Amino acid sequence: MIEQVDQLMQMLETLAIDVVITQRELDMQKARFKKMIKRVANVSRGFAGGLRNRMNAMDQEREAAATSDSRGADQSDAAMVEIESSVTDTSPTQSQDNAVAA
Repeated sequence: MIEQVDQLMQMLETLAIDVVITQRELDMQKARFKKMIKRVANVSRGFAGGLRNRMNAMDQEREAAATSDSRGADQSDAAMVEIESSVTDTSPTQSQDNAVAA
């Protein structure tokens, strides 16, 4: 695109040299095309920045979900250890209480 604008600028200068357009018209046309190129570049940068922000947000969400999943797994593992220890922990008073109740 920039190459085409460069070619267009050369054509406009040729027209100004051949006195088909005035110097003022040449300057106005050049300014207009330069502004259009700058707008395209700025919009492209804006889209790229927005895309990067969305990608970073998605990565952060994934990391947060993975962290919460691993924490949930750690908590459930700890709960299972407690349950197993309470089941295997049969003190003499508990077995006597169980025998009396039966």
